[in-house]
Amino acid sequence: MTALDKLQIKGQLVKSKFIQAKDAQLLYIQVLSKQNEKINALLAKHGLEFLMDHQEGDPVTLYGHYNQKHQFVVEKYLSAQKGTSLYDPKQPKHLKYPHQKKSNLRRTYDSSSRQAKYRCKNE
Repeated sequence: MTALDKLQIKGQLVKSKFIQAKDAQLLYIQVLSKQNEKINALLAKHGLEFLMDHQEGDPVTLYGHYNQKHQFVVEKYLSAQKGTSLYDPKQPKHLKYPHQKKSNLRRTYDSSSRQAKYRCKNE
């Protein structure tokens, strides 16, 4: 495989799902390229991160090569929405975690009875 065999594909994510292979989990993704061509690709590294960062319809850039079975194997990917994090307030709904209820109780430990006690923080 030479550097000339590497390709870059820009497009929109159409579909993604996990495939359980013999040794590892593969992420199957389908991308609609800018030339309106559907490209099926396999992502072996960082599949969970890719799913967390991308939804259907998101623009993506894939860099990789075709294997002997004529499947596009992704080596690197880029997102048009750079800089998103888990704590970004503008993140998609599927990435938001439920908030914990704040309690005004404080846990203290009584060494004589060897029990934890809860007291109000205001005390």
